[in-house]
Amino acid sequence: AIQILSTKEPIEIDAPAFKKIDEKVIRQKVNTTSEFKYRYLVGSFDSREAGATTLKKIQTNGFKDAIIIQLD
Repeated sequence: AIQILSTKEPIEIDAPAFKKIDEKVIRQKVNTTSEFKYRYLVGSFDSREAGATTLKKIQTNGFKDAIIIQLD
């Protein structure tokens, strides 16, 4: 998956900023001691390489800190 954002407070997944990336956004509450309790994810890929193209597109559309992560 690609993590596009993490936040302290929840953001609606239909927020205007997310519409630019043309991908379904999933909000996930994270069980953590960090102050960032929510992460926003897109995509499901078989490999890191498979997500690379989508990652570039997302970074170009305003989420420069987006990263590929492995979900448990």
